Amino acid sequence: LTKRFNQLLGKTKCFDCLLDSFYMTGFHKIHEQLEDVDKIRIIIGSGINNEIFKPNEAYNESSNDEIHRNIRENLLNEVENSEYYVDFKDNNFKESVKLFIQWILSGKLEIRAYKTRIPSKLYIMSFDEKKSKGYVLTGSTNITSQIEDYSNLFFDLELKNSPDYSHASREFNEIWNESVDVKDDYINVISDNQWLNKEITPYKFYLKFLYEYLSDKIDGKLEDS
Repeated sequence: LTKRFNQLLGKTKCFDCLLDSFYMTGFHKIHEQLEDVDKIRIIIGSGINNEIFKPNEAYNESSNDEIHRNIRENLLNEVENSEYYVDFKDNNFKESVKLFIQWILSGKLEIRAYKTRIPSKLYIMSFDEKKSKGYVLTGSTNITSQIEDYSNLFFDLELKNSPDYSHASREFNEIWNESVDVKDDYINVISDNQWLNKEITPYKFYLKFLYEYLSDKIDGKLEDS
């Protein structure tokens, strides 16, 4: 899938992806292929990344507060435990993470979370061509996975017909409209985190910890006032 994915991204103008988990360490590995893409939209599931996926719990809905909390926990947990997959002292990795934030701020990249887990993956690549609106890749492979070699572990399908593309785009847009914008969660966690920002002091880190721990209670009181 990776080879085919890279080939298609070369002519992709708009890239939509639907997946249960999104990893910054995986984004680092594919961000160069996304440089020339005009628009990127990402929908992720609302569960905790390290939870075992249970089919009978796949459609348990999360509240907006739970969605935001899970996103922050997932990202913080990745930062704390992903040294096995990438060197967080690597300047190239730091630059790719900063690029991710820049793309959000510029509007090139949007990221939302759905109210339930997402058991399958969907990638829609829209072209600026008369002969083809775009292609769809779907299956079980997460392109932002932290696993290096997954080619023999998952099954994926490429759809080229116009009706398949139109159907996938319509379904994606419906889910997009029902999803919660989580860009601020990514901006706040990444921009303030100590491994990325060397200027943060121990006191600021302590204040950040208190805010992360008490943020739900603080936000709740502000809404009630």
